[in-house]
Amino acid sequence: MVRAFASSIGSGYVDDIVGRSLSNCRTLNEPLSFVGVDFGEGRRVLPTAYSLRNRNSEAHILLNWHFEGSNDKINWNILDRRIYLSDNLEYNLEIEEEQRRIQ
Repeated sequence: MVRAFASSIGSGYVDDIVGRSLSNCRTLNEPLSFVGVDFGEGRRVLPTAYSLRNRNSEAHILLNWHFEGSNDKINWNILDRRIYLSDNLEYNLEIEEEQRRIQ
């Protein structure tokens, strides 16, 4: 019913992006990497919540992302943005400390 796509696949299969099964799927470690889901022609969604899951690992942890939507695959709107590492060293140290407390 839906089609998954990605800028690249570093591990797993692009179809692993959708669904509820545990998988080890990720892009290559490249700038501007992305994964996406096409809901199909004529379908529209208005997300009120979303979830991302990381595997149980100390590497390959998703820290920064944009959650975007498009009606035409050309013009994209940012629906949510999470930036946990920045050029601000003090901010990064606070975030790293928060991550240690969460672990």
